[in-house]
Amino acid sequence: MVDLSGVQHLSSTAVASFLWAHRICRARGGTVVLRGANRRTLDLLRRTGLWRVLRLETGRGQEVA
Repeated sequence: MVDLSGVQHLSSTAVASFLWAHRICRARGGTVVLRGANRRTLDLLRRTGLWRVLRLETGRGQEVA
């Protein structure tokens, strides 16, 4: 799980790292969870289609639709 509650902006390097971690976790039967992403980050993940790949949760642990 990655806590993004204090993050204002995701760099392309960070997004690439999440994808790399996703591939490794998926191969081992797991998943990458991003928690507490702000509206800007959620918008980026939706525009790029990454919301379909990564699991997104609110700061309280509820899944983002």
